[in-house]
Amino acid sequence: MATQLNRAEIIGYLGADPETRTFGDSTVTRLRVATTRKWKNKDGSKGEETDWHSVACWGQIGTNAAKYLSKGRYVRCIGRMRMSEYEKEGTKMRGFEIIATEPIGFLDSSKDRDSAGAGQEPPPGWEDR
Repeated sequence: MATQLNRAEIIGYLGADPETRTFGDSTVTRLRVATTRKWKNKDGSKGEETDWHSVACWGQIGTNAAKYLSKGRYVRCIGRMRMSEYEKEGTKMRGFEIIATEPIGFLDSSKDRDSAGAGQEPPPGWEDR
């Protein structure tokens, strides 16, 4: 049988503070992470596109994320992709989220955090999400 792999890795900025919810004996912390792709067009103009990713952190990974992370932090998330279906205002929706399988990496330095308060600024357009 062939080996299969479901692995996702993103590096980006938190667009909001982590949100923690408890379901019975389980706790999940959710992160919204922005990644921005930039390019130069043939005419020399610059293009930019920001994607937003949902990351679910369970157990100790979530506890640490909630304790140490805040909006604007530069992070690395590694996990597996999961698709979910839900209904919003009578319309069936699909979405993907990353289930963190490794501790969240804090990529901004403590010097950056101290000088910028909560961390680095998120990319443009984060307010619209």
